[in-house]
Amino acid sequence: MNYANNAFAVLNGAISNVATAITLATGQGARFPASEFRVTLIGYDGSGNENAWEICHCTSRSGDVLTVTRGQEGTTAVSWGNATRIENRITAGTMNLLLETTGGTVTGPVTFTNGASTALKVGLTGLVSIGGEAGSADARLTVTNAGAVGLEVSLTAIAGATRLLSYNRAGMAFAPMTLSASEHRLNVGGSDVVTVAAGGMTYTGTLTGGTGVVNLGSGQLVKDASGNVGIGTASPSARLELGVGAAYGGMRVKGTSSASNGFEVALSSNGTTGNFWLYENGSIRFATNNAERMTLDASGNLSMTSGALREKSTAIAASNIDLATGNMFTRTISGATTFAVSNVATSGNVSSFILDLTNGGSATVTWWANMRWAGGTAPTLTAAGRDVLGFFTHNGGTTWTGLLLGKDVK
Repeated sequence: MNYANNAFAVLNGAISNVATAITLATGQGARFPASEFRVTLIGYDGSGNENAWEICHCTSRSGDVLTVTRGQEGTTAVSWGNATRIENRITAGTMNLLLETTGGTVTGPVTFTNGASTALKVGLTGLVSIGGEAGSADARLTVTNAGAVGLEVSLTAIAGATRLLSYNRAGMAFAPMTLSASEHRLNVGGSDVVTVAAGGMTYTGTLTGGTGVVNLGSGQLVKDASGNVGIGTASPSARLELGVGAAYGGMRVKGTSSASNGFEVALSSNGTTGNFWLYENGSIRFATNNAERMTLDASGNLSMTSGALREKSTAIAASNIDLATGNMFTRTISGATTFAVSNVATSGNVSSFILDLTNGGSATVTWWANMRWAGGTAPTLTAAGRDVLGFFTHNGGTTWTGLLLGKDVK
């Protein structure tokens, strides 16, 4: 609602009770606001006292012509003669538009200005803007800096939900937000679930979410979209993957009574050496089916707690004896055969195995190079039966020693 001090005029011509255009005396229209104001038409008795009134609402003024809505605030639209006085008076209705008498409620849009700019505006639908820039259609509160970076408190499509945005309406993009306080608390349902203070962040409750990626410390701790967790790697390929950088690392377990670095399972920095390492002066125990089976003590002695140490027997169809597959082999001879041995331990380590040979004397058997036998001669084998032979080397296969452990075993 607009006002002008001491604005008055007289009609330039009579008007009927239904006329909506009032023409003022030439040049007097400039005394009135341009739009949205109240005018009062005034009648007088023979003594010059006011005795009749009609309040109109002017929606717009064009020069000396007012466009009005007649008979406002309980008055009746009537015909008025030429030269009738008209004034821009403050009426009860105009005051009530500013502040209703029943509790002080503003019923129209309110705008506070600071010079040429809008400082505070409250719209008819309840939208509030500070700084002159309107937010989105659902922004109940918008705070802007000359229409640029701003804060918006908005309703969302979800019933009962709100959102807090730092949004630059001028650039139509989100902007950084800084919240400064001695302590920040996120309260859900009446309880603090997240507290952020100078000492760090405290979380209370259960952290749940979708399939998003969590990356802390640029790969120090990662949870990927499939649920894999990586420590020291940004791209875990297993449910738990420990990455090793330039330094030696792995998984280490320490107890409150550990004197040193506890127990470690790790891969060295060369990426090829695995370590199963106990730093303490103690034993490593192995168990299956919830029962201890084997113990490696602090002196390096390996003992069976229960069960027995068993070796695998491998039947060889060809002539190669692969020591990576076991150290007990069986073979039935059906024709001339030349044996070879592969995956022999390096010099200084022992490779040994037993060969259970059937019908070894039925055809020519040629042994691998560097064989040494008792008396310098390979034994004569049984043509139809079993012979058991033993072999070992401690210099990487430079020499092999062969022993006939049993001939024609029945």
